[in-house]
Amino acid sequence: MALQLLNSKFRRILTKESEKWNPNGPWRLPSFAYTLEHKLAFLEREHYLFGIYSADGVLHDIDKLFMYFTPFLAENKIQQIHRRHQPHHINRAQNRVQHLMEMYIDWDCAAITKPDKPLDAYATLLHFYQEQIMIMFPICLAIAPDRVSPFVMDLDERRKKGYNAYLFQAEAYNRIWYQRARFCMASIAAKKNVQIEALINTNIHHMDPWELFYNCLKIMERRRNQKIDIDSVNKILSEKLELFNQYQSFQCAKKLEPIKHDYKALSTNPFFF
Repeated sequence: MALQLLNSKFRRILTKESEKWNPNGPWRLPSFAYTLEHKLAFLEREHYLFGIYSADGVLHDIDKLFMYFTPFLAENKIQQIHRRHQPHHINRAQNRVQHLMEMYIDWDCAAITKPDKPLDAYATLLHFYQEQIMIMFPICLAIAPDRVSPFVMDLDERRKKGYNAYLFQAEAYNRIWYQRARFCMASIAAKKNVQIEALINTNIHHMDPWELFYNCLKIMERRRNQKIDIDSVNKILSEKLELFNQYQSFQCAKKLEPIKHDYKALSTNPFFF
């Protein structure tokens, strides 16, 4: 059963309170409301992409909500503790494909409730987490293949300023990360009719891109209660690789379809039927 999370009166109350946040405080209640509103967006996005509300989704960021009521913890300290220990952030605890899938949703749903974070998960990866391309590109490809291409959503003008790692700041810099993404695409596309059940590596740090991709598909197959269409997988991967081979660097996409806000539907994914 789909829950009307972001269309509720409760969400509107949270938004009104979170908008009161300012760097000089008081920030406790606005930050609590901001995080709780993000949790609602996370659950809605999880349901849209996978058709379920998982235990990880229900518990997502719950540690932050408790820490906001700890008076001796500053807000930046709460953020540090959270990012250090929660496996949907990049840290030592992150070792399962499910953790990467949760991180994807965390990135992707931000655009629904956080005006300062309008990027989808794929663009977030390429602008802010380029070092994670080898593990997150396959996840992006499995979950939302239509968003994965040489064309990337651009940063807003405010965040471009003073950002040394801006993807489109120099062609040479852009080419480096593009080659890594294209290598990922090629390694995944090279695997035809793979025996998905035979994948035995569970630690993401021991997996090749194609293993990450097919393990993610297998998890999605169970969650969405759909079957993997291996013929469609092979066809789309070949087309994607051909597209990536047409370019030498990422291209700036001036306009892409915004993140959908739909709590009822299950997303269309061409890898499944």
